[in-house]
Amino acid sequence: MKLQVRDFKSVTKILIIYIKEKIIIMNDQKISEIEKLKRLSFKEKLEYLWEYYKLPALGIILLAAVIGSITFSMITRVSPLFTCYTVNLHSNIPENFSTFQKDVAEQLNFEDTKHFLLDTTAIIDWENSGMSFEHIIKLSTHFAAAEIDTVIGDTGTLELFGQSGGLTNLQTQLSSDTYKKYEDKIISIKLLDSEEEIPCAVDISDSAFMNFINSPSDEPLYFAIPANSQNMELAEQFLDIIFSYSS
Repeated sequence: MKLQVRDFKSVTKILIIYIKEKIIIMNDQKISEIEKLKRLSFKEKLEYLWEYYKLPALGIILLAAVIGSITFSMITRVSPLFTCYTVNLHSNIPENFSTFQKDVAEQLNFEDTKHFLLDTTAIIDWENSGMSFEHIIKLSTHFAAAEIDTVIGDTGTLELFGQSGGLTNLQTQLSSDTYKKYEDKIISIKLLDSEEEIPCAVDISDSAFMNFINSPSDEPLYFAIPANSQNMELAEQFLDIIFSYSS
C-alpha cells in the first residue's frame, strides 16, 4: 500500500503536535521543579539535588579525574635523552639492570635516571622467529623511528639490521681514538646483495658490563649503533662505560 500525500501531511501534522506537547510537558516539569526547589530549605535543596543528580555528578567528577590524571602523566613524563635496546640479554641478577641504568645516567651527567632508557624486554628465538614476531616488529619500529641510540644483541640481531645497512659504519663514524681502542673486538657484517662488509659491531662478551649483570649467555653479544642514531658522542661514552663499568 502506497502512502498518499495527504496521509503524509497528516502524519507530519500529528508528529508536530506530539513534539509540541512534549516540549510543553518538559517545560511544565522544569517550571514545577523550580517551584518545588523554591519551597525547600537550603538543606532540603542539597538533599534533593544530590538524590536526583548524584549519578551525573559522580560521572563528571570521575571523567575530570581521568582527564586530570592523563594530563598530569603527560606533563610530568620524563623523555629519555639516550637509549639502549637489548636483544636476548639475560641476567641471573635482574636487579643489576636497574643499578646499571642509574649509574650510566649519572656518568652521562643526566639529571634524571629516566633520561637513560635501558630496554631489556626483547627476547627473540631466531630459529623460530614466528614465535617472536611481536618483539621483532617492536624493535624494527623503534629502529625506523630513530628511537634507538645503541643496541646490544646477538648474531641474529646483527644480521637483522646489519645486512640491510641499518647499522653505523664504526670505522667512519667513531672517533679515531675510540676505533683504535676497540679495533680488535670489532666485527664486520656483509651487506645483502653486495660484497661490501661494514665494521658495525663490537664484541662485548668479556666486558665489565657483562660480568656485572652475570649473564648466562654462551653466545657472543655485540654492541652496535643504528645508522640513524642522533647521539654518536653519547654512544661512544656508553661504549667506554660498558668496558670500564664498576658498580
